[in-house]
Amino acid sequence: MATPPDLTSSLRQLLEDLSRLQLPQAGQITTKISPPNYSLLSRWLSSMNRPLEAVQKSAWDFDPWEISGLGRDEVRNTSVLAWLLNPRGSHGMGSAVMKHLLSYINKQKNYFPVSAGNICNVRTEICPNGDLSDRLDIEIDASNFYMIIEVKISATEGKEQLNRYGRLAETQKAYRPWALIYLTPKKKESKTGDSYTDSIINMSWDEIARIIDKSIPEPPETPSQSWYAANHAVILFAKHIRNH
Repeated sequence: MATPPDLTSSLRQLLEDLSRLQLPQAGQITTKISPPNYSLLSRWLSSMNRPLEAVQKSAWDFDPWEISGLGRDEVRNTSVLAWLLNPRGSHGMGSAVMKHLLSYINKQKNYFPVSAGNICNVRTEICPNGDLSDRLDIEIDASNFYMIIEVKISATEGKEQLNRYGRLAETQKAYRPWALIYLTPKKKESKTGDSYTDSIINMSWDEIARIIDKSIPEPPETPSQSWYAANHAVILFAKHIRNH
């Protein structure tokens, strides 16, 4: 992108006008501002051509979730959410999202741990008891807790769905505390979990988005392009799910 022909001359005129402007200050003698070196300014403006062109051609306005057709598809959104919750995920955020989610749960269930132990397996579309009718959207099987996340965007609850998942969690939890997250667009209360109200936590997609936003790390001293790319994708996913 070339510098407009009149940009340097316009700036020169502006700075000359400013140099003649005297700003009186109470109790002080006003001084005249010396104009800058216009040749240096012109070279500096010319040197900005390449960086500005690079910004124009960059892919930072690229939305991978829009291109992939994520939309309101529950299975695809579930897969991305599980990826972010996995402490070993390729997102490079470690256990940050998981820790913030556990902190959210702990504020409502103070017996729940605020961090995962050494073992934390995050799986999607899993049937722990082998029954396809009890297929869990997200199962988090950690050394110190057990969690099920039931994801809803447009679908409704199945027959006795959350009560069935509660019974399943009771058989899987062993000695650990457990929770069943009911994730919906408007933080709806479950209609089929009356037997396990103490263990069911209603959440909205907006709350999950806020948790993800809080988990994004500060940039390192010399961030790499891969660091920017990964965090750019995470930020856009948080923005995307707020519209559910």
